[in-house]
Amino acid sequence: MSFGSDTVFFMDDDADGIAMEPALPGEKPIKTEFFMTQEIEEQIHYSEFTSLSDFVGQINDLRDESAMKRLTIKSVEQWLAEEGYLENQPSGGMILKKLTEKGEEFGILAENRVSERGTQYQRFSYTEKGQRGIVAWLLSR
Repeated sequence: MSFGSDTVFFMDDDADGIAMEPALPGEKPIKTEFFMTQEIEEQIHYSEFTSLSDFVGQINDLRDESAMKRLTIKSVEQWLAEEGYLENQPSGGMILKKLTEKGEEFGILAENRVSERGTQYQRFSYTEKGQRGIVAWLLSR
């Protein structure tokens, strides 16, 4: 059986894994949660330094957006905090992220900045080592 290029599929979990079933006209397809594939991994361009936003954006651009949800910056930041690479610190009614020594070893760099309102914060850059560490985590989950 072949399907046209306009065919949309539903994901169906069965005992043998995940099967693709065509969606009926007018039904919204179900997307899987983001997961790192070998195909995505092979296409990633690692930079000397990049922001988490740019790195996650690049990964999202490489996924099949019709079948897979986006990787979120929040999910990566949550993992980084759980692993002790970043920590959340209250400051003036806000929560600011701070780089830890463990985060520096992981491959994250911090630049101290001051907002227009006078709030001090850190802007993070991820080295190639840090980018590869994020990809390793994504492959392991």
